[in-house]
Amino acid sequence: MASTIEMIAVLKPKPEKLERVRQLFADLAKQVNENEKGCQQFSVYTQTKAKGTPNVILHERYVDQEAFNHHVQTPYFLVMAKAMVEEDLLRDPLEIEEACVALIAGS
Repeated sequence: MASTIEMIAVLKPKPEKLERVRQLFADLAKQVNENEKGCQQFSVYTQTKAKGTPNVILHERYVDQEAFNHHVQTPYFLVMAKAMVEEDLLRDPLEIEEACVALIAGS
């Protein structure tokens, strides 16, 4: 049985870079959801009750490792990754929680 890849990523933007991070990931989500059949979910959230600059939270789910590998090689992902580094957008390193899961029961 193939295992899905599920990730939660927490991005901690610099205060003056929050809107840029939101823009980058909104654009990325649009591209992913339109073009990647192996991605079951790519959602972007902004923390609503934050002391200071809100975090941006990503929830991603891929059908398998191959779909995730494809995702990180797409031109639009590489553009986002380059911008994150070159524009120095985060105040703290990216935090990623990854789970490799297989559905046992349910839908």
